[in-house]
Amino acid sequence: MKFHWALAIALAAVSSVGVEVSPAAAQSASQSEDLTKLSLDDLLSTEVTSVAKKPQRVDEAAAAVFVVSQEDIRRSGARTIPDVLRMVPGLEVADLPLGGAAVTARGFNGFSANKLLVLVDGRAIYMSALGGVLWDQQLIPLEDIQRIEVVRGPGATLYGANAVNGVINIVTKHSVDTLGVQVNAQADSKDGGTVSANVGTQLGADATIRLYATRRTLYDEAQGVGGLINDFEGGNQGGARIDVAPTDHDALTFQGDVQDGRNRLSAASGFVQLPPLSLVTSLPNANVFHGADILGRWTRTLDDGSGFSGQLYWDHVQRQELGLTGRVDQINFDFNHHFNLGPRNAVVWGVNYRSTWDDITGTPVIFVTPMKQQQTLYGAFIQDDITVVPERLTLSIGSKFDHNSVSGSDIEPSIRALWRSEHNWSVWAAISRAARTPSRFETDLTYFSPIALVSPNSDIRSEIMTAYEAGARMQLGPDVALDVTAYRQDYSRLISWGLAGFVPPFTPIVQYGNHGHGVSQGLEVELNAKITPTWTVKAGGNVLNLGITPGGLGTVLSDNAIDQGASPRAQASVRSLWNVTDDVDFDLWYRHVGKLETGPVPAYDDLMARLAWRPTAHIELSLIGEHLLSARRIEIVEPTEPFPVVVARQVGVKLAVRY
Repeated sequence: MKFHWALAIALAAVSSVGVEVSPAAAQSASQSEDLTKLSLDDLLSTEVTSVAKKPQRVDEAAAAVFVVSQEDIRRSGARTIPDVLRMVPGLEVADLPLGGAAVTARGFNGFSANKLLVLVDGRAIYMSALGGVLWDQQLIPLEDIQRIEVVRGPGATLYGANAVNGVINIVTKHSVDTLGVQVNAQADSKDGGTVSANVGTQLGADATIRLYATRRTLYDEAQGVGGLINDFEGGNQGGARIDVAPTDHDALTFQGDVQDGRNRLSAASGFVQLPPLSLVTSLPNANVFHGADILGRWTRTLDDGSGFSGQLYWDHVQRQELGLTGRVDQINFDFNHHFNLGPRNAVVWGVNYRSTWDDITGTPVIFVTPMKQQQTLYGAFIQDDITVVPERLTLSIGSKFDHNSVSGSDIEPSIRALWRSEHNWSVWAAISRAARTPSRFETDLTYFSPIALVSPNSDIRSEIMTAYEAGARMQLGPDVALDVTAYRQDYSRLISWGLAGFVPPFTPIVQYGNHGHGVSQGLEVELNAKITPTWTVKAGGNVLNLGITPGGLGTVLSDNAIDQGASPRAQASVRSLWNVTDDVDFDLWYRHVGKLETGPVPAYDDLMARLAWRPTAHIELSLIGEHLLSARRIEIVEPTEPFPVVVARQVGVKLAVRY
């Protein structure tokens, strides 16, 4: 089934639907949070919900948190969500072929970056059955995103399994903030482009709706055995969001999306590594995907500041890739409640349940057994934020208790402390434990090759990580703010390949197992400076030292070496945001990414330049130059992908029309 109709409907609505907008809603929709016009105090007081599952100021969070605002997104010149995430200190982002991306925090990057939990409006897009996020299927129009909250470090105490190295929550705009009509179109010199449209209107006095559709088409290049080959990505997504406020205390949200796409390479075969095995294969050189989701959420806020929320969603993904055809459906229920227990204790607790059904069809040489499986996960969490010294010292103690049908039970506690000085600085420290459940491909994969047999292993347990973190936030004057985080993360029971025996006479049997151990240590820095009333500089960077060791006899070293070498040891980013006039912006974004040992992939420097002009209050025209410091580069070599993608210099134009 194709979803081109979704874009056609939205575009037709742009030209034919009359939208009635109340004055208050119109004012809300027209206001854009221009970071260059905010004070640093305003930035630090931005409220987030991902750290504590309740509204909380950034400077009150005992965690390494970064907020990407809509203004950040608009001025980044980015075309995809992974491109936007490159500005977050400590995140690693690299382009993969066939429209994919490798995104992680604090190491272990790759197609299956399985230690980073990602949500959209509280709906997990991390696929536990597959062990990662399918970034090429995330086609949300960037203009519909309100903010992206990024928590580096474990968030398992509140979110449970797979929130090991971080949590990303993509928060879309309330439909009251998108009343009217908006159309965005972007094209670049690589003959690719994106077009999106949305229409928002009121449904009576207490409800609003947004309908949207987007189409993305990108033509890129990949490095094949015989040279450059074409890499094509095409996808469509459409959906709706309805927000209802039946009373002053209640808010209802209903959301749904549908998507489809096809990404392909022009070559018919390629060199594929399935570590520790390598072979030349003629596996299909394309992936095809379909998806749909429906979410309903009820939030109630009481006069005393307490409140609760409950949400239920269904998510469906169908995908064909590397000779495998998979279908995954999941139903998830979450309930959270926060309240004050006396003057010093703020408690948040909740329960969750998830059921997942998958059906994965393979080939005679690569398949999973059983093909169909149902997995369940249920759990509960509780956390108490204790005010030890009013307005100075806060202590947070909590734990998550999970049980899943794959690897059993996990306990994920944490303790966090935050000290706030009266002199515009604060320090925090935390000790946390997190777990990652094994994927279907780690427990149930069978793969025949000329040199080895990969066999299933149902005895795999969850990976475990214990993190020790400390950070400081300092306001170095009225216009300069510094945020520093240091951490050490100890990993045990890392899942990697191991030698399990031999098929007579000499064919080795290889299995996934909990063979590895590892340690990552690092430093993350963020600096914001308002140089003049119209010029802001935002800088960040990180250093990382990741070491992984095999667990015992029979462990295959190549898998650990790939994980260890897929992350740069150092990264840096500097963004210059200059309001030349009220109608003209000029932005520069420089990045440095260190070399990767896997590949190997050399270090690179990158520069983006953006010039935007608003001839009227409703129109913005942008000229964007990307990857200006190198004609071509490769950002990562992923062993399970046929070819590495080539990132090339390009120039693009973007038109945004809002009414």
